[in-house]
Amino acid sequence: NDPRLEALKLANNDFGEGVLASQLAASLGDVLAKLVSIDLSGNDLSDAFLAGLGGILLTNCQLVNLNISKNQFSTSSINSFLSRLQNMSKLNVSTQLSFVHLEGNVPPLASNQEMVLSDILSANRQRLVAAYLKERKSSSLQIESDSCTNTSSLTSDITREPNLDRKLPPAETIAVLFSAPLVWRDAENNYHPIEMLDFKLEKSLLWQCFSEASR
Repeated sequence: NDPRLEALKLANNDFGEGVLASQLAASLGDVLAKLVSIDLSGNDLSDAFLAGLGGILLTNCQLVNLNISKNQFSTSSINSFLSRLQNMSKLNVSTQLSFVHLEGNVPPLASNQEMVLSDILSANRQRLVAAYLKERKSSSLQIESDSCTNTSSLTSDITREPNLDRKLPPAETIAVLFSAPLVWRDAENNYHPIEMLDFKLEKSLLWQCFSEASR
């Protein structure tokens, strides 16, 4: 149980319903508390594993990305899992969980299940952004307070004559790179799509950042 382990990829290992699946569920309780990302896709996992995973998530506050796509969870099992995620979100348990992959499940998710999952994850991400902005605002206020105490010592520097020989910095520019979806490349040079951004949330975050910077 390495405390430095943050990402674990166990995709396409065909754990199935046997002893391996049971052992995997039991061992996750130890490592999941420290993981940020785990990939269990394509392992033929089914309802018993998903039920156990839901219980394990109650003790995890660090996990951000959970990939359990391409498995065999029944509709009722997924409903129970979503209900548990919804309750945890309301209780602020495992609210860092921002991405849950269930695409390619057999049977596929119904449209209402996809909507519920999207709402849960969006609420978690908005809560994380709000907490980040609150912490950042608190830090900014502390910096401003420290800066005010040093204002008198900087008066002489402000009144000095400017150095006319110094070159002005270039005009500020913003470079924009478009790609949807973004991808990452593995060691075998295979490309994998990255989870699509929540553009509405990103727009809100950028707007708040620019509003703070313009004060």
